[in-house]
Amino acid sequence: ESVYRRALRYELALRGFSSEEELSIVVRFKDLCIEGQRLDLLVERRVVVELKCVDKFAPIHDAIVLSYLKSMDVRLGLLLNFRTVTLKDGGIKRVVL
Repeated sequence: ESVYRRALRYELALRGFSSEEELSIVVRFKDLCIEGQRLDLLVERRVVVELKCVDKFAPIHDAIVLSYLKSMDVRLGLLLNFRTVTLKDGGIKRVVL
């Protein structure tokens, strides 16, 4: 997935979009702050992008993106699966908070 992340970040930069990769996230649970999660890409500080290379998306993938959205106070996330012929063949999923 790191190769896909680097390539996507390069393509985004070519098109004038700013992005940050491997951002450390602090998940808040009641009065506890839990560190240790990293999101793949944050584009323009507005879109969380989670990259996968799996046969198909599972419910846990949605849950992970939702957790990132809440933690980053962002409303839109994209799940991208690079184990498809094209992204439009089931390789992209929009997640909204």
